[in-house]
Amino acid sequence: MKIEFINYTGECVNWCRGILTLKLDGLQFTFGDNKKCDYPRFWRSGGGCNFDTGEVYEGKWQLDWDSLPEDIQPFGKELIECMNNNVKFGCCGGCI
Repeated sequence: MKIEFINYTGECVNWCRGILTLKLDGLQFTFGDNKKCDYPRFWRSGGGCNFDTGEVYEGKWQLDWDSLPEDIQPFGKELIECMNNNVKFGCCGGCI
């Protein structure tokens, strides 16, 4: 499958809650928590927070296999790789 990055709308304070727009074999699809999206969000932040120090650190996006619909599960690794190559790593600390 050819995967092409189009856009990601996430921003601080909920960087991981954006809408990801990709082209899959030339057809455009959206991913996210919005009910108007074609597919649910399949990623989670690879970053996190240290509550003792207040430190927020970034990390690569992680694939949430449980959220990935069956019809695109075979392409999960390629989807998260595309996101990691095009979207700033989380965590922004907005979930604290």
